[in-house]
Order: sequence, then structure tokens, then C-alpha cells
Amino acid sequence: MSKLRFLRSVALEELRDSIVQNLAAYRTGDFSEICADPAFWFEHNVEFDETRMTALHAPTEGRYFEVVPSKG
Repeated sequence: MSKLRFLRSVALEELRDSIVQNLAAYRTGDFSEICADPAFWFEHNVEFDETRMTALHAPTEGRYFEVVPSKG
């Protein structure tokens, strides 16, 4: 189980102001360097199961779809 993490508003502003510098991350979707910085996040006391989250599939090709929750 992991705690939910939220992006700080200051971090969001910094990301908005540095889009050009972070183009590679936006193009590849790899924000691992940014995610590694603990100053960008704050944790909530709510926990979630990471393995179940990885089973979710993101929309592709700009399409949206509903995810039906699994039973269990």
C-alpha cells in the first residue's frame, strides 16, 4: 500500500513556466526526474494499492472511455 501524493501548486506553476525545458518529459510521458523531487509533492494519509492501479489502462489516441471497476 502507498499513500496518495498530490502535486503542490508551486510545483505546478514551475512546470507550467518550464514547458520548453521539459519538452522531452512531455513528449515521452517520463516525469520520473520530476517525480523524484520530494519538494514537488505532499502526501495524504489515504492509502491505495499500487498493483491495482497499474491494472488501469489510459485512453489512447485522444479517446476517453469508462473504466469498469473490478470486483475484489
